[in-house]
Amino acid sequence: NRARNHPRMTDPSVDAVFRRRSVDMIDQHAKLARHQRAIQCRRSLPANRGRVHCKILAIGPPLRRIGDGTGYADSQFGPNWSKMKAAGILRGAYQFFEPGQDEVAQANLMIAAVGQLGEGDLPCMIDVESTGGQSGATIASKVAHWIQLVGAATGKAPILYTGPYFWQDNVGSTAFGKTPLLIADYGPSCPLIPPGWSNWAIWQYSDGNWSLDHDVFNGTLADLQKLAAAPG
Repeated sequence: NRARNHPRMTDPSVDAVFRRRSVDMIDQHAKLARHQRAIQCRRSLPANRGRVHCKILAIGPPLRRIGDGTGYADSQFGPNWSKMKAAGILRGAYQFFEPGQDEVAQANLMIAAVGQLGEGDLPCMIDVESTGGQSGATIASKVAHWIQLVGAATGKAPILYTGPYFWQDNVGSTAFGKTPLLIADYGPSCPLIPPGWSNWAIWQYSDGNWSLDHDVFNGTLADLQKLAAAPG
């Protein structure tokens, strides 16, 4: 399973990783903003059907996993969550979602881990890339319930992470268009968007050869800071 073995779920030196990613975010933002790089994805072309206009401006901040379903909790999440705040960088938390397990119990783990989100905190993220042997309708229903519970408790509407083909082939729901999308799509000049969404919030365009994920935020630095602003 890629998600369970992916390096973003390991715990290397937190300071080294956070500072390296923060520097990468700043450097990439400066380079891309300076050149005003934009990619046009024309929907009218068959090869680009389902794709959207992309403007690449910033590399996303680090996200920490709280655990894998109800069966595994990251013992380093608490200390790392505090270190991110102390370092003065934007921070986010995500949970690898297990559709075969109770979604309420999983949501409660996320809520207990982060509490009420505040200034500098990104919305929580649900990582959907496993079926757990469940049908698409069941997965969609449980994901929607998790999003509702976590959003109400933390004060910010969560982000959904998935891959375009996984979602299309295994979930198929078009009811999540209002949920910010972090799409994992490696290789193309612009990510493929599953039906139901009209755009993406963050694009994971590379896993850095399994060393460190590379994510692009679809907006300005001010937009990113607004996403991490205190609720209200």
